[in-house]
Amino acid sequence: MKIIVKPLKKNGLSFGFDTSPVPTMRDISNWESIVREMLTFAYLNRPAYLITVQPQEWSLVNFSPDAHETIRENVNGKPYFFYYQNACSAELLENISVGDEDFKRALLWLISAEKNEKSKIYEVIRAMDESRRLFDFTPEVETEWLFAGFDYAETVYWYNPVFGIDEILQKLSDSAQHFDIELDAMALEKTAHPPKT
Repeated sequence: MKIIVKPLKKNGLSFGFDTSPVPTMRDISNWESIVREMLTFAYLNRPAYLITVQPQEWSLVNFSPDAHETIRENVNGKPYFFYYQNACSAELLENISVGDEDFKRALLWLISAEKNEKSKIYEVIRAMDESRRLFDFTPEVETEWLFAGFDYAETVYWYNPVFGIDEILQKLSDSAQHFDIELDAMALEKTAHPPKT
């Protein structure tokens, strides 16, 4: 198993595992652990909106202690749940990364924003809708935004990370080394992304 890191134009990076050959159950379990560690690194104790696209009865926000505070809204003809957390907990991030079906299918997004910054949500939704129309999976956004996609959540996309590329690569490297997994970050060699201030 190998983790491949790639730049996302000039505003972020993706990291995912090589699915050839077909991953074993152990590979998937190790990958989920790495995603949990990266989500914790990215969002632990930070404010964020959890956005669920086309929510279902099994969607994570339905089982949250304060699910009654979830905002249900239609945007561009699609239903969304907006669920605000003023400080993401380790338990919440673990529940997202390990086994959450919406997260695995790119239907659960984490957007860095304060409670009164809903405009950032609409920016991301507009950018995502536009990118889908253009068959381009690198929408132009200024907001920090993280989501996974495809089977097993095999790739994580992180736009406008608050951390620098070197910090992210170090964390990925530490996690990969812990599970004896190769990390391929050659595509990022010429990418510079200083931390935000």
